[in-house]
Amino acid sequence: MLIASLMLVAAAMAAVAVTAVPLVRGRYQLPPARRVLVALIPVWQLAMMAISLIAGAVRGVGVAWVPLCETIVAGVGFACAAFNPRLFAGIEQAGAQNVAAARAQALEEQVGVQQAYLEQAERAAVEAVRSRHVYADEFEHIAEALAAGDVPGALVAVERTDAIIPRSGGRLCQHPVADALLKAKMAQAEKEGAELVVHADVPYELELPDAELCAVLSNLINNAVAAAARVASASADRDTTSSERPQVTVAIGSTRGYLAVRVENPYPPEEDAMLRELAASRRTPYPTERAHDVPQHGWGLSIVRELTEAREGSLELEVADGRFRVVALLKLGA
Repeated sequence: MLIASLMLVAAAMAAVAVTAVPLVRGRYQLPPARRVLVALIPVWQLAMMAISLIAGAVRGVGVAWVPLCETIVAGVGFACAAFNPRLFAGIEQAGAQNVAAARAQALEEQVGVQQAYLEQAERAAVEAVRSRHVYADEFEHIAEALAAGDVPGALVAVERTDAIIPRSGGRLCQHPVADALLKAKMAQAEKEGAELVVHADVPYELELPDAELCAVLSNLINNAVAAAARVASASADRDTTSSERPQVTVAIGSTRGYLAVRVENPYPPEEDAMLRELAASRRTPYPTERAHDVPQHGWGLSIVRELTEAREGSLELEVADGRFRVVALLKLGA
């Protein structure tokens, strides 16, 4: 009787050990640390049954109630073997739900950031248009005064114009690296026949490595300026008298713990289908994947997408009104 009960315990131990095999082999989608903790469950079960097995084999001879106890232990072991797969699957499902909840919360956070930043960008755009009209009116007054020979009137208009131009100490933003990079890109855009308009609100102390900031700004602005340069070249071929330069706008700001970068540029009409397809897809291909892609767009956007995803952010692409818009969000901090 004792031997039969001990054999049942050994069989229960084998059954429990079998349930641990899928766990060890990674059948359940669990993080390594959690997998180790979950593996302690069958280990503990095996340890308890092993203690009972050894105790029964050593001291159970001639004791009437030991076979009954061993049989009960074996029954509990078989129950554990039957229940373990459901337990492991439940832990896996709970972990997946936690991850999904965390992602949903992050997405809600990003939506809030995007909304706040878009409102800020819209206000900046409206202010830029208003200022442009004001400056244009003042310059027209200066031209009219000079044409009429009214030098004093022209000087008054110049002083008035000078007074309404905002003073920023010659800096585009407080962050020295971003300021230097943006100024270099403005000069680059001018050389390539485009105009780079910048609205930057980047604080001096930014919780983002300079290398990541430069990578995002450089790739996005390089793409935009290259597209605008193609527009300028095509326009020059059609109309040699036109002096208007295609405009690239860059808006940068930080809000709710994120850095938001919005870059908008015109593009040649023949690139419309490709850009719409690029904006519609949820991933950014590398140039080698599609030979007809516009140079640098796939490569540059892939780099930026990797950086935004590593920073728990996002990269949104949009084509509207003949302009290509990119909004990159990067979470600040370590």
